[in-house]
Amino acid sequence: MILLSKALDTMKNRDHRGQVVPFSLIFCPADEGKGTGGEIIHLEKAVLGRLLKTAPLSVVFNYTLIS
Repeated sequence: MILLSKALDTMKNRDHRGQVVPFSLIFCPADEGKGTGGEIIHLEKAVLGRLLKTAPLSVVFNYTLIS
């Protein structure tokens, strides 16, 4: 397991030209209260970005569900 702060630091990495560095992420969303979720989601070539200067950080990605 990795701390969220460490994961966000990794997601903010840039290369020597200042370009964002894509990353991969695997997670499993779940809501224990509702008993929902459980799909494994694998994100490839995700990048952390902002749509507007005032918008919060978001992850832009293509994803594949893994059964």
